[in-house]
Amino acid sequence: MRARRIQTLQRTVQRLIAQSAPKTTPQEFNMPETLACPKCGSDKVCVTAEQLFMANTGAHYCHSVKTQDCDSKSQCLACYWSGERKDLVVKNEPTKHRSRKG
Repeated sequence: MRARRIQTLQRTVQRLIAQSAPKTTPQEFNMPETLACPKCGSDKVCVTAEQLFMANTGAHYCHSVKTQDCDSKSQCLACYWSGERKDLVVKNEPTKHRSRKG
């Protein structure tokens, strides 16, 4: 009896985990294009988010730079190029730069 309850609970937990697993695709984040390094063309690029905190309390003050901002710091993990998000190119189109909206 106890073993059956444990199995039922395990199945329920597995089902709940499967239902709550994030399904992240570029379309869900309104990112229809794949960004790449302007130097080597790799899509292994990352961008930096910056936040401000109060020095004395540690309380969060604001997000000074978000990852989608055109002036967020960017780095290629393949060739170690660094620059800004606005410098990234659309993958497979090395001469086409992204919109410089910010």
